[in-house]
Order: sequence, then C-alpha cells, then structure tokens
Amino acid sequence: MWKSSFEGHHEGPVGEYDAYIVLAERYHWTPEQICRLEEDYITELLARSRAESDVTEAKRKKEEAKRKRRGGGGGPPAESVDASEIQ
Repeated sequence: MWKSSFEGHHEGPVGEYDAYIVLAERYHWTPEQICRLEEDYITELLARSRAESDVTEAKRKKEEAKRKRRGGGGGPPAESVDASEIQ
C-alpha cells in the first residue's frame, strides 16, 4: 500500500526498502522499530514527509524567483555572505 503512494513522488526506481530508509534517516529509527509500525501509520508518515518536502521546495523556488527579479541571479543568499567579504 505505502509503496504505491511512494512511487509517484520519488526520483528513480522505488526499491522494496526505500520508504523504510526514508523513515530511518528522518526519525533515526531502526528497521525493527519501523517494522512494528502499522502500515497505515507508515503511509501517513510518508505523506507528511512528502508534503513538507513539497512546501520546502515551493518556498525555495519562490525565493529564487524573487532573487532573480531583484537581479540577484544565482549568487548565494544574502544571509550566507560573510560581512567581512563586503567592501
């Protein structure tokens, strides 16, 4: 069930354990901990993770478009520039 919902939102082939790897990396869970979860719970966690990623990506694109409109192009965001570098 969760694998089919994961397939449309993942780049590249979806392996049997990809969703488990995502959960293990994000929540620092062991395979044993993940296997004790109900399948519906795994599906909901993956949906939430995907939605958060979508929001983050949309914000990134919006900020990038804003920088381009201001003429900032492809440089680093202003907050990442060390003030000592500005002359």
